[in-house]
Amino acid sequence: MTSGHHFYRHHNGDVSVFPNEDMFSQHLLDYLQFVQNSSSHYNELIQRTGLKVQNDPITVFDYLPYTSKEVYRSVLTEEAFATVGGAPFVTDFSSGSVAKSVVRICRSSDDLCEQEITESTFSRVGVGSSDCFVCIDVGAAGIYDFYFRAARNLGVARAIFLHLTAEVAESVRPLHALQPTVLLTLPSLLIRMWPHLRGLWKPGACPIRVLFMMGEHIDTSFRTVVESVLGCKIFSFYGTTEIGGLAGECKYQNGHHFNPHFVLPSIKSPTYTASESIEGEVLFTTLHEHTHSVIKYEVGDMVRISLAPCKCGEPSPRLWFLQRTTEAFILAGEKFSYSMFFAALSDKVPDIKIMSLEILENGARGNAVTLSFYFPIALSPYENVFYDVLKNEIFGLDSLYRYGFVDFKISFKPVTNFGGRKIKRLIDHRSEAAA
Repeated sequence: MTSGHHFYRHHNGDVSVFPNEDMFSQHLLDYLQFVQNSSSHYNELIQRTGLKVQNDPITVFDYLPYTSKEVYRSVLTEEAFATVGGAPFVTDFSSGSVAKSVVRICRSSDDLCEQEITESTFSRVGVGSSDCFVCIDVGAAGIYDFYFRAARNLGVARAIFLHLTAEVAESVRPLHALQPTVLLTLPSLLIRMWPHLRGLWKPGACPIRVLFMMGEHIDTSFRTVVESVLGCKIFSFYGTTEIGGLAGECKYQNGHHFNPHFVLPSIKSPTYTASESIEGEVLFTTLHEHTHSVIKYEVGDMVRISLAPCKCGEPSPRLWFLQRTTEAFILAGEKFSYSMFFAALSDKVPDIKIMSLEILENGARGNAVTLSFYFPIALSPYENVFYDVLKNEIFGLDSLYRYGFVDFKISFKPVTNFGGRKIKRLIDHRSEAAA
């Protein structure tokens, strides 16, 4: 409890991160009373507990069920639209990495709360008046006004958007003249830009000192290469469409700091990795959202959370993203994951920065499946190395291959053909996966 927070154990074995102060119970009470009055769905769930919020908000929260993506899409989104009435609002759509898009409805109060989180993320690594802040993306410039407002509130005078097009080299070239000190983009886009970005400045002359990565996990080895070549530090900004931005790294790059007064995480039946550290599938409750709020929302991420103090001195708990729950799958009763394959293959070929995996039924071989891997064309000389690793060097997979339960296909394509704004790393086409 050295960080001013503790793990609260639920009746079903789940664990939430609660602040220690007495006022948190009142904060949770206010929130639950608000959603009870504004959401028919959550009001019904609270009523089903048979408990009164005003008497024991923590126990009511304990017994509330999870919120699924389907409930979010169908029930809560309709309620959010009804809530806004004639008030101005903005929408945030998911992009690229999910099969079914979701949308979050935000009024000005929600927007300002998320902006406070964003400002904390930027200020944590020293963004300020001397910086030139540049965002580069394939989408519309309007979505970046949010980040620009946060940067301007910290004194940044120059905030610029660059549109990344299919002409990647031409899109990146203006960065040389702009001389950004802070750059914000997505890992998938950085990978596409990297062949042109890495040579834009002479060694030691790159002005970028802070590179914010958002929307996706960035591979550790690629992160190390970028930091070494550009002479900058990469900081991850963790969030999701449904929750918004919620956590950011400090200068020590060792976990994402977050504020449970804004977004309260719970872990399903966690594994304790230390007395102050747990791992498992995360659920989020958005205490700061008043239009499209969620309770114990199944966002689909596996994370680690620690209450141990950080060297930076900030007392907030920290979160590490581990993997998407949708990136784990079963083959003939054995459990595998995208990250397992990426780690094994990149151990032999460190130059891997992009890899997509599709799982297909192999009708010609009964219950067998085909694992179809896609890599950039530049890695085609390593085709035989990839096959060798898949057939012989991944424990459990080697026997499935020998007994005919799985086969492999390796293909190569241009980096620009790996999808849109985000890369879909794993697609499971099997009928049972879609059911």
